Amino acid sequence: MDKEIIKYNIKDFKKMKTLDDFYKQLGLYDKLMSSEITVFDVHMNREECEMLDEFMKNTMRKKFKKQYTEKYIDISVGMHWLNYSPNTNNPDVPKGELWIYKEERK
Repeated sequence: MDKEIIKYNIKDFKKMKTLDDFYKQLGLYDKLMSSEITVFDVHMNREECEMLDEFMKNTMRKKFKKQYTEKYIDISVGMHWLNYSPNTNNPDVPKGELWIYKEERK
């Protein structure tokens, strides 16, 4: 299994609104949109995924403070996360790296 490793700094994503922002900044957005890879092929450290989730919620809370309740924002971010989040099942992925590889699916 060949894997591509993309290094990043988690602090660069503090103001992201969606996972699209994350994937675009890392140069993966077009590959995902063309189905060259899927979110199941993008492996990330679980702790940093949780940090990205908080970054998204905080950014959205600030941006839509008057339009939406905090609960609505949390649910919206959660649904987005459910559909587009990286795979966090590999405990070997270190912080600051994304591993791109296709797992054998059964």
